[in-house]
Amino acid sequence: MTAPDLNNLTHRLRAFAKARDWEQYHTPKNLAMALSVEVAELVEHFQWLTPEEAGRLVDDPVAKSEVASEIADVAIYLIRLADVLGIDLARAAQEKIEVNEVRFPVVRHTRRTDPETSSQDDPYAEPFASDYVKRTWGLDMEPLRCRFLSEVQKRTGAEVPEILDVGSGSGRDLAAFRDAGCKVLGIDPSPDLARLAEEGTGVPVEVCRVQDLSLQNEVDGIWACASLLHVPWDELPDAFRRLAQALRPGGVLYASFKWGEVERKEGKRHFTDLTDARLDDRLSEVPELELLDVWVTEDVRPERSNAQWLNAVLLRRDQEHG
Repeated sequence: MTAPDLNNLTHRLRAFAKARDWEQYHTPKNLAMALSVEVAELVEHFQWLTPEEAGRLVDDPVAKSEVASEIADVAIYLIRLADVLGIDLARAAQEKIEVNEVRFPVVRHTRRTDPETSSQDDPYAEPFASDYVKRTWGLDMEPLRCRFLSEVQKRTGAEVPEILDVGSGSGRDLAAFRDAGCKVLGIDPSPDLARLAEEGTGVPVEVCRVQDLSLQNEVDGIWACASLLHVPWDELPDAFRRLAQALRPGGVLYASFKWGEVERKEGKRHFTDLTDARLDDRLSEVPELELLDVWVTEDVRPERSNAQWLNAVLLRRDQEHG
């Protein structure tokens, strides 16, 4: 829709309301409430559908016409509300896009459709990815997530925390943070896992290694559950530094590692195990981060209950007072 098209619609809707003496009812409050009702009616067409079923909905001409009608109602009320408030909708949208381009820079460095990356270099490539999602989706990480979110809200005061899930994996924690009312973005180095997590949660997941992350002061909290353990020992300080830079001052980072003192390989997967002393060693090169708490837990998988995990919560220092 071009700007002239939007202007024509605005004038036509204004004349429509005036001719019927509806202007008295078109207060910002009434229009906003009517808009929310129309959005709900649009959502009804997709409620309870899987992502695949929702994508096929428009293959039915009748369903497509009904959805188009609901979208038109949403657009009409939105245009009318902007007109009543004296807001240039096209300009406001352009300005918002410009803000979002700064807030959410592109971090994808690997194409998900690249067969070379997916099959040869990715230890989580299909069919392993689908099996991994099934095995890890139901794991109970709620106590750790609650502890992390509580620290984020206490330290930042954010009513709606912005969370970066590093190594989104199955998408389990993405969905949990989304359902908790957070704004969430995920990254994962595996194209197949990123695709499955995004499809399963509806949350954007970029294909990116933490070693390539370039966000600056963007999020209130970073959740790195069982993900940094795949970063080689020598690269961990830089990885921690990049995560610190992605946090706003006062932001909180959660990270977990398998308890141990070695680097090792399991097939194509690299593991860097840490103890609290080894964690201190890596953090000594990252003055941007302050270690708030460290503790050890058992593996939540019953078949691996004898394995232990090192958990850490870290704070992005205020550079002015750091």
